[in-house]
Amino acid sequence: MGWSPGRRWSPSRRSSSRWPQAGSYPQPSCWPGKPRRDVGASTRTAAVAERSFATSIRPILVNFVESGEPRVRKHGQHDRLEVSVPLRNVGGGLALLLGPSIEVASTGYTRLVERADVSAIPAGGETTFVFEFECENQATRAALQQEINQRGFHVTARYRDLDGGQLGRTRARCDHLPSIGWRVTGIELFRDDEAEPFAVLPGRSISINLADSINVTDEAFVGENDS
Repeated sequence: MGWSPGRRWSPSRRSSSRWPQAGSYPQPSCWPGKPRRDVGASTRTAAVAERSFATSIRPILVNFVESGEPRVRKHGQHDRLEVSVPLRNVGGGLALLLGPSIEVASTGYTRLVERADVSAIPAGGETTFVFEFECENQATRAALQQEINQRGFHVTARYRDLDGGQLGRTRARCDHLPSIGWRVTGIELFRDDEAEPFAVLPGRSISINLADSINVTDEAFVGENDS
């Protein structure tokens, strides 16, 4: 039908088959506000993945009965005393040692040498921290050994993971138990430079789940150490 001068066009005359109806226009895939929720969820997912990865490569040094026990004995000449403490990396990543240290109640020595037999401990690997106390003479060495036997000592190991992003500290308490010998009687685990430990463990055979759940298996003390 053609157009005529007396016929006016009106929007109401649009054909429903040719023109989209109200509300039928394509809707955006997301409305304002939804992108923020999606970004927040993605950020949380990424944070969880990052923590899981960090946990999977976190080194953790503890003592194991299978690794041996601390030893305190005369070393070489009569004026030297040697203290050694073995530790094992039960974490999932490489531990790069930053240096061991020892705390004793006595200052009756003239020189202290600190060392570890390895500087990098793979997951499941072990190292032994050795401390040599040089005394003025045999009498001061004997007095130092007696005081250490009575009061015990602490050994602290500082380490980091391969990327250097996770600093850790293990502080081991060692005591000389009557009729038993030297044993690690307690372990404190620290993250970074935090003052408080995130875990305190008895000095037994220890296994650690990297999800921060810690299982301790009691075992009878066996064997003897030189004292």
